[in-house]
Amino acid sequence: MAVTLDKEVRVVKNIQGEVFYDANLPTALKAAQKYAADNETSVANMPLLLRQFPHSEWYTANSEDLSGVDKHGDFGPKDGHVVVTLHGGKDGIGLLTPDVIAKAYDMKKGNRGGMNELYAAKLNDVFDGKDVFADLLHGGMPDGTKIMVISYDQLANEGSPGGFQRYAVVRPLELARKTFSGYEGIDRLTDGEGNVKDSQVITYAGGVQEGQNVIKRAKESFKSKKLGVWHPFNSDKFNPDEPQGRVLFLNSDDNNGLNGNSSLGNDGRFVGVAPEAQRDKSLVAPTLEQVLAIVSTSPSIAPVNRAALVNQFSKLYE
Repeated sequence: MAVTLDKEVRVVKNIQGEVFYDANLPTALKAAQKYAADNETSVANMPLLLRQFPHSEWYTANSEDLSGVDKHGDFGPKDGHVVVTLHGGKDGIGLLTPDVIAKAYDMKKGNRGGMNELYAAKLNDVFDGKDVFADLLHGGMPDGTKIMVISYDQLANEGSPGGFQRYAVVRPLELARKTFSGYEGIDRLTDGEGNVKDSQVITYAGGVQEGQNVIKRAKESFKSKKLGVWHPFNSDKFNPDEPQGRVLFLNSDDNNGLNGNSSLGNDGRFVGVAPEAQRDKSLVAPTLEQVLAIVSTSPSIAPVNRAALVNQFSKLYE
C-alpha cells in the first residue's frame, strides 16, 4: 500500500507500507503496532490513507470516532454533545487499543455490555467506569500520555498539527449530524462553487485542502459521481449521552467510501508506515520565514539583490 509523506514535506513521494490483515481486528492492529514500534514509525491513520484514495483495497485506519458529553464545556456549551475524531500517530494510537477491543468482544459475548446496539465500544464498560472521554477532552490518555486536542474550527482555519503527531479533533454533534450518512452525490459534500464543506470529510482528511483533494480524486475516479460517507449519529439507536467509540475504515469503492459506521467486530487491515517516510529528514522544506531570514542576513548575498530575492521566494510560497 502506498502512503504519501506528511504535508510538511514539499517533495511528494510515494512510500511503501506493510499491510497487516486478520479476521480478528485487534490481532491485525497488534501486528501493525509491533511493526511500527520495531521500525520507529506509525500505523497509518485516516489522513495518511486518504492521500492516495481510492486504493485497490479497503483499509482500517489508525483513527477513531468517539462520542459523548462535554461535561465541562471545553469545546462548547457545558454538557453539550460532541464527536471526537482521534488520529493516531508516531506517539501512539487511540483509546481503542487491541486489549480494549478484545475486552469489548469478551464482554459482549458474555452479555456483560462492552458494545452497544450499533457495535461500538461502550467506553465506561471497557474502562471499568473510568471517565476516559472527559479525560480525552482535556488531552489525557488512559496510559498517562498526552494528546493534542483541537476544535473543528481550529482544524478548518489552521490545519492539522505537523509531522506524524497523534491528535484529536472535536466537533459538535449537531455539526456531525449535518453530514448525510449514505451513498449520495459527491456534490452534497461541497458548496455551490465546488469547495468542500462537509465536516466529516474535512476531519477525516486532516484539513480543508486535504478534504478538497479527496473530493477531486473521488470525482475523477468514480463514474457514478457518488461517494459514500457514513456515520451512526442520526440513527435511532444512537445514544448521544453514552461515551462510545469505533475505528474508522476507508473503502476502495464509491459506495462504502469513508466509513465511520462500521462494526467494531469487523476484520482488520492496517498499514504500517515504511521507515523511510519518517526518517528522510532532508525532504522537509524550510518555512518562508526561515528562507527570508537567510536572504536578509547572509553576507554572500549582496544587499542590492535582497529585495528581488525576497519577492521571488515569497511568490514560491503563495
